[in-house]
Amino acid sequence: MIAKKVIASLLVILFLSSGFAVAETSSSKTTYDEIYEKYSHVNQGKQKGYGDMTDNEKKAIDKTMDNVTEQNKKIIEAKEKWVAADKAGDVKGKQEAEKAAKEAREKGGTIDKDEKLDKVKEREKELNDKIDKAKEKWKEADKIKDPVERQKAKDAAHEEANKYRSEGGTRP
Repeated sequence: MIAKKVIASLLVILFLSSGFAVAETSSSKTTYDEIYEKYSHVNQGKQKGYGDMTDNEKKAIDKTMDNVTEQNKKIIEAKEKWVAADKAGDVKGKQEAEKAAKEAREKGGTIDKDEKLDKVKEREKELNDKIDKAKEKWKEADKIKDPVERQKAKDAAHEEANKYRSEGGTRP
């Protein structure tokens, strides 16, 4: 039992020290591509995208993208709190909001700290619409009779939705 905990701890340390955790960035450059690059070492760079990954790698990517989505939601909430605190002249409230947003970025959020709330919300809506369209493509893939082609179409739609999530979309 202790050996399992030690191994799990070592894996977490290896995972975090590998640079996989997304640090605060000054732009929302496609974090998705960066995440995939981190995983490309698993099969010596032979992977081309989501459809080329093993089920375990897909699960890891999906877990990471869920985290990115959650952290981006927190950044938007923090930006909203900052705006409200600014209007109220609440310096402490603004500092707390800045701290919350910074923490969310350190944990994987990709929304730029210098981007204004109205632009963030506008982009979030556009990206969420694109995520919804990718989800529709995923559902439409069920109509494809060939199981290999069906899975390729589903993987492509899944990868497309994840890309939009990494750019600031917040739809799961």
